[in-house]
Amino acid sequence: MKWLIFWASLSLQLTAYAQDTQIKGCQPITLNQTNITFANAKPRLLLIHNASIHEIWLTHTSQHSMSAGFSQKLGAHRWSALMLTPKQFNLECVEATKGHEHHVPCSEVVSVCQLPTAHIPVAKQATFWLAENVSMDTLMTKITAQNITIAGHETK
Repeated sequence: MKWLIFWASLSLQLTAYAQDTQIKGCQPITLNQTNITFANAKPRLLLIHNASIHEIWLTHTSQHSMSAGFSQKLGAHRWSALMLTPKQFNLECVEATKGHEHHVPCSEVVSVCQLPTAHIPVAKQATFWLAENVSMDTLMTKITAQNITIAGHETK
């Protein structure tokens, strides 16, 4: 009986945490791979959440010899927003634990969703980080500060 109460309590806590990490209107993107690969037909606003207890590095390596790749740190339970223009784009996940780093399947450590109701001004249609390694509240503030409007979200 004690175990049943323990598991029920844990389940309720996890459900409450999951609800706290959802952004209204953001459509989840299923990750079935080690890497995150996007092929876009139009500009998209993607929100990336580190669901793990460890710091993660999101690493993009360019396939063009003249273009540099980049890495972006995402702390435990933190958010980043990526504006992505129409092209193929790949991210790898590297988990940073005390003393070492190793590649991990992105599907095990991050969740990704798309804000389909975002109105993106033409001047903002490029590939860049809108917000990096921030809380959920700060994430939405940084997005709207870039003159990107999201249906159903009021600016403060």
